[in-house]
Amino acid sequence: MTRIYFAAILMLALLFTPAAAGSGELLVECNVKAKVYLNKICIGETGSTISGLPDGTAKMKIVAEGYEPCEVEIIISDGEISEWEVDLKKEGKGTSTAVEKKVTKPAEKPADRKPPVIVKKPGEVKKPGETKGDKTPKVDEGPKFDEDDLEAAIKERDKTKLGEILDSKSEYKVRLMAAAALHRLKDEKGTDAIDDEADDNFKNAPKDFLERSPIMDGRRVLDIKALAIILKTKNAKLDTWEEVVAAYLAIIELNKRLRELVIEEERAKSEMRTRGRGRRGRRRALDDKETIASFEEDKKLTAECIKKIISLLKSAGHSKDKDLGALAKELLKQAEDRIKTSK
Repeated sequence: MTRIYFAAILMLALLFTPAAAGSGELLVECNVKAKVYLNKICIGETGSTISGLPDGTAKMKIVAEGYEPCEVEIIISDGEISEWEVDLKKEGKGTSTAVEKKVTKPAEKPADRKPPVIVKKPGEVKKPGETKGDKTPKVDEGPKFDEDDLEAAIKERDKTKLGEILDSKSEYKVRLMAAAALHRLKDEKGTDAIDDEADDNFKNAPKDFLERSPIMDGRRVLDIKALAIILKTKNAKLDTWEEVVAAYLAIIELNKRLRELVIEEERAKSEMRTRGRGRRGRRRALDDKETIASFEEDKKLTAECIKKIISLLKSAGHSKDKDLGALAKELLKQAEDRIKTSK
């Protein structure tokens, strides 16, 4: 059975900084077919291009049975292909080596090219159906507050003002911060606002808000192998509002994935037990064993990632930013409650 390897994000201090999955690529050519490891996680095989990698460094290890492994630190640059040539020596026959080839930029795809910007000249006749300016009357959405207004209200412990900010049409992050401040000040309005968002999986959060965390790809968590590599970095921590929210969503999604893996594994085991004893049955049984082994690996990685993120969220609860800490503690409580009810 062909094993499908997903692209993985490299280990670096990028973890939980305002960046999402990048566009760097890695291609390793080798004298023998070998597996490619980044930070102890197998992400694919030599001869295949691995994409979706952000800027940064990682330890790459090339491994093939019967050959001396080769380990080297590599650098990935956003928007470029890092190419390596690896020469593996048979065990006891010398030292395996790796040489970096010239870094190249991927060819531009037609879809990547931006359409030309057409600027109308003064007096140019408008096209049919085109309006001259927006004549729609603007609706008064009330006052909008920024982080300076929020900071002043927090400093004064002004619950009324914080409530106004929470109810306003201000930026999503500002309103979330106001909710956390109210929650810390024991105001149920703030706690209810956080819990409502958590119950709805933060569906009101703008896409760009979530994408500021590199563990997210849009509104979804990265592939489990990519996530595992990120979480192995020693610098892993949650110190921004976007990161804390992303961590909560990751726990919920990964817990769901874990339950699905258990079901899929049980189904594969059941099918294996019903295979016939003929040649075809034996061949399919071997495929089933590979499938079950794959499920076991993914289950283990998923459980490890959940455990690590919970640990990070607990640490964030002791943040110097008391409001951020209050949000982390409340989301951790919500996540643990949802995990218990899902069992």
